[in-house]
Amino acid sequence: MDQGLAAAFAGAVGVVGSIGGGFLGGWLGGKKTVEAARLQVMAQAELSQKQWLQEKRQENYVAMQRAHADVKELLMKLGGDVRKRRGFTDAEYEELTGRVLTFNSALWGLRLLGPKHVAVAGLELAQKTQAAVRSLKMLRDGEVSWESWDRLRVKVVDGESHFTELAGDVIRDQGANLR
Repeated sequence: MDQGLAAAFAGAVGVVGSIGGGFLGGWLGGKKTVEAARLQVMAQAELSQKQWLQEKRQENYVAMQRAHADVKELLMKLGGDVRKRRGFTDAEYEELTGRVLTFNSALWGLRLLGPKHVAVAGLELAQKTQAAVRSLKMLRDGEVSWESWDRLRVKVVDGESHFTELAGDVIRDQGANLR
């Protein structure tokens, strides 16, 4: 009987051990699964945020480029008209300053979305463009020379190229980091 009791006791301990081990293993395995899922969700959220930022930056950069192209187109046309001694009307100049305002409004998004070095390049482009626009009216009125205005025009073109290069680098670099 002692052997039977010992066998029953050993069997009971084995059953309790199996059940306890199963619960412990299930709990530890569940904990690992939850942790893995949490890490995956965090990684996905970070990727989603990076994708959102890249899309918003790209939209803003394109809006700035379009707005600046509109300014530059009219700026160059009016500059050419002055060069050909045709001049331009106050209404045309007002249209130009309106286009500058549209361009400047895109700078707010650039300052918010960055990065800082691209925002600085955008601000520099805006300053160069505004200087050229102000100088254009002075050119028409004979207050500055063609050479002086042309130097500002070149600065606008160079500033636009610099901004485009930096913005393109940011978009390409972010795209590479998302892969």
